[in-house]
Amino acid sequence: MAVATLASGSSDRSFYLPSVGLALVLGGVLAQGMYSPNRALRVIGLLALVSIIGTYTLNLYTRNQDIYRAGQTTEAIPAQVQHLYPVLPAEARLVFVGVPDYTARGTLVYITGFPNSLQITYRNPTLSILKANKFPLWLNGTEQILYFQVDHRRVIERADLIRVLRKRAQCEEYSAPLLTWDSEGLNKWELWNQLSESAIRDGGLVVRSEGTDPIMASPPIEIPAIAIGEIQITMRVRAAQSILGGELHWLASGQTDFSPGLKSAFRVIADETWRTYHVDIAKSGMLLMGDHITQLRFDPVDAPAEIAIRSITIFTRCSSLQGDWCICALQ
Repeated sequence: MAVATLASGSSDRSFYLPSVGLALVLGGVLAQGMYSPNRALRVIGLLALVSIIGTYTLNLYTRNQDIYRAGQTTEAIPAQVQHLYPVLPAEARLVFVGVPDYTARGTLVYITGFPNSLQITYRNPTLSILKANKFPLWLNGTEQILYFQVDHRRVIERADLIRVLRKRAQCEEYSAPLLTWDSEGLNKWELWNQLSESAIRDGGLVVRSEGTDPIMASPPIEIPAIAIGEIQITMRVRAAQSILGGELHWLASGQTDFSPGLKSAFRVIADETWRTYHVDIAKSGMLLMGDHITQLRFDPVDAPAEIAIRSITIFTRCSSLQGDWCICALQ
């Protein structure tokens, strides 16, 4: 038996059985007034009964209208998409921004989930559908990507954003350094966790990892997600283990803290040799269009080690930006 709690929330059905008891109590109270020998009490009882019936009738009508509007939205969005694309491209990936979860009065719009409605419409249970708050910056397979903006029940195809993606994808062969922290600049990075003995030595910033989760963070930056390319980290590591794991996290506009999911991991070789590691967060598929990267977090290893960092460089794929358009020297 389902039990409603404050943690899990409640729905109308949670109050069906209690409503029976409430109705019996109200009926008993009203009956005493309506069948009272006192005329004034009878009038009051009758008015109360009319008021209760009117209130519940209005509430039921409003509720049913809201459910009807939710049903219209449920049908309208898939119908408009199918009108735009009677047949979808092979291996199509559909992304929707602005799809409502609830009506203004709190009625759930897609009871079985929004992706299911599109999969049923196209009779394709494996159709790839993403409902998001912002459009992802996907650079691979742009011919299969379809972006849709939903404004209430109106569906607008964002072909303009697809053109922006394709323009950016054409710049994959272009790369230029945008921002570099060398041995001196790395002093501006903050040591957040399990890092000690910071010093400039042997042409690099030397730190010691004291555990399995060392963390350092960059100064604030402001780089459009559409423009960012790979990040090159040149460092030397000495540890008991020969193979370690490194991670690069990023903070995007609108975020107040780093998310565990927004990261790129890479293998670190601990052989006391200077090595350059290439981390391309643009290819992670987790950047969002319109965002800016505002800070980096670097987890250099995942074990105790001595680390010397010579430089960290952010590269750009765009020689310039014209609005959202990435312009590169190759074009």
